[in-house]
Amino acid sequence: MKHKIKIKKQLALAFGIFSLVFTLLIALLLNFAVGKSFDNYLIVKNQQILESQLSQEDTSSVVFGALRSNRSVLQRNNANTSGMHYQLNSVEQNLKNSINYYILIIGIFSFLVSIVVGYLLSKRISRPLMTLKEATSKIENGDYDIKLKKNTSIEEISLLIVALEKMANRINENIEHDKRLSQDVQHELRTPITNLKLQIEAMLDDVWDLDKDNLNLCLNEIERLNKIVDQLHQLGMIENDDTITVVDFNLKNLIDTLAKEHHLMLEKNKMILINNITPDVEINNDENIIKSAINNLISNAIRYSGENTKVTIDYNQFNANDVSSKYYKIIAENLDVNNNYDIISVSDNGKGIAQENLDKIFERFYRVDKSRSRNLGGSGLGLSIVYASAKKLDGFIYVTSKENEETKFSYIIKK
Repeated sequence: MKHKIKIKKQLALAFGIFSLVFTLLIALLLNFAVGKSFDNYLIVKNQQILESQLSQEDTSSVVFGALRSNRSVLQRNNANTSGMHYQLNSVEQNLKNSINYYILIIGIFSFLVSIVVGYLLSKRISRPLMTLKEATSKIENGDYDIKLKKNTSIEEISLLIVALEKMANRINENIEHDKRLSQDVQHELRTPITNLKLQIEAMLDDVWDLDKDNLNLCLNEIERLNKIVDQLHQLGMIENDDTITVVDFNLKNLIDTLAKEHHLMLEKNKMILINNITPDVEINNDENIIKSAINNLISNAIRYSGENTKVTIDYNQFNANDVSSKYYKIIAENLDVNNNYDIISVSDNGKGIAQENLDKIFERFYRVDKSRSRNLGGSGLGLSIVYASAKKLDGFIYVTSKENEETKFSYIIKK
């Protein structure tokens, strides 16, 4: 197995090697520059000596030309000063040695400082990484309630800390949600199963007569069980299946079909359904998902509005960045105003929903009035299906309600 080094040591080692190479390179360059400077100094000094000699001697032009030629040769031979007439004296040689010495001292000092700085930087970088490592260990052991200190100025690590916290919180929320769901499913299924068991036992013990009425009671509990299982299946398909079948369909015809399916319930409750959608409204989306959502909204409106009320279906559009739209604020807060949306509204003038319950009605198995909901045949999953389907179609479900006046669900889906 390959030997592993802690990140702090790796960073310190990397900084150390880099600083050593960098310091040596700078020292060599400075040493070369100093040597070059002194060589140039010797060349200039020898030129001055030659010119001084020429000015003192009254020689022929031939001799003068030879000396000039000799000076040119000297200028070309920059690197070799051993044969020059003038050499460095002791003071100049000591100056050169001192400069080289101080370059060496500065190089050693810079190397040591860079080592210390590298260690401190590596410690500063590794500290939040070690915190992240401890956090991931907690997550691995099932502890998702983590709070990390964001005391780092490194943007990437800070973003990583935020992302890890969000991930842990999301996992924790999902686990808690699954626990609640499991408990709720057990509770919802236990009630009709228990009722069915008691009813059958009563008939077996001759406490109840084995007649049509009592068998109908058993059948109602079975239908209730079947409805819960069916809606759980719908919800699971919507949440876990990414498949969307996009087709063109006429929205008015779809609503008319749903109205016919609910005809008996509407008559029983002395209610009317008003379809305000014009025949020219064509939708390009998943018809089955939308039909399921609107069906649940209509069913809820019929079930909880009461007698002599009405259910109204409307259609609106939102075009990108239409600030004049009454839906602009809703879409800006929950979706993307740069997209186009279809908006199908289902409203009723029934009893309404209290404001404190509006944020909870889309939770699975949540009921505003549990006993009344069960008596009316509600499973507590209908609005959860609506919420999940809107989310799957890149949309949002928005609800407003005034008690004893109106409740309006706006099913907003991306075109």
